[in-house]
Amino acid sequence: MIRTKVRCIDAGYHPKQMIGTGPFKIVHYSNQLLILARFADYFRERALLDRIELYVAPKLVGAKKMYDVPQIQADHATHAKRFEEKGSSYMIYNLNRSGPLQDKWLRLAMNTAIDRNKMLRELGGDRYSPSNSFIPNNSERRLKAVGDAKRIEECLGRSVYQGERLKLYYFNHQPVAVDAAWIKNALARFGVCLEPPWPMDQFYNDQFVENADIILGGEVLEENVELGLIHLFKDQSSLIRRMLDPKRLARVDQFMDLFIQAGTAKMRQEAFEQLERYLNSEQLLIYLYHSRKEITFNAALSGIRLNAFGWADFSKLWIKPSSSAEKLIN
Repeated sequence: MIRTKVRCIDAGYHPKQMIGTGPFKIVHYSNQLLILARFADYFRERALLDRIELYVAPKLVGAKKMYDVPQIQADHATHAKRFEEKGSSYMIYNLNRSGPLQDKWLRLAMNTAIDRNKMLRELGGDRYSPSNSFIPNNSERRLKAVGDAKRIEECLGRSVYQGERLKLYYFNHQPVAVDAAWIKNALARFGVCLEPPWPMDQFYNDQFVENADIILGGEVLEENVELGLIHLFKDQSSLIRRMLDPKRLARVDQFMDLFIQAGTAKMRQEAFEQLERYLNSEQLLIYLYHSRKEITFNAALSGIRLNAFGWADFSKLWIKPSSSAEKLIN
């Protein structure tokens, strides 16, 4: 039997809500620990791992993710892999609420006031590229200059905004909190007032949808990017579907229907680019940046392959036979 422990830095998932027929089943769940055990009735081949332990450490989000082998000496050498995520961080407006954010000129002013290049220079970390799309390659082609003070003042002057304080909510992870504070200060320089950002711990809690003016979030697309985009824009729990009003959401659905019905990859790409042009032209959300992560592995581990979310493929991961590791393998 092979057992392993994985130090997991990500929080915010809700395993009690998962229903499936995968190779593992949940045998323990708490706020600190998720334990998965091999599911004997899985319809395909037997899982190579009998047990996986995932530790929740939300305060470490943004730090390196570590795949360790606890029984091997702690000073054992490690290897690192870096990968760029498919997706983008973004701000989205709650257009189901009345108020000044219904004014496109205010949304345009805010979009222009957030200088992504400056944000990346000042904050660094895993933030590696300014964003203007959920797909990094599209950002490289279409990113436009921001931070034009004259243009910002012009947009604010044409808007209905009168200095109202707006509520910005963000996912309660340390790097996102840093983003929220930076954005608050960036907008304040041009007279757009945000209350001290509000952290949120429960994604599925509808209260923040009712109270928030703006949500700071992010999306990491799965290996199959097209399926990831369908999930992002069609899943009823997604921020986009919860924040946009019915009229604008109906327009989004028109583009997504074209995307889903398209017969070729090129046609789907064209349909999605039409959708993003609509989002940008109406200033429905603000793209911020693309991220990259660094994953550290104990050198005793081999067969390392990462998926789109930075997780190792456990079916390919194995412990190299050695004098220090043989005792781990029956």
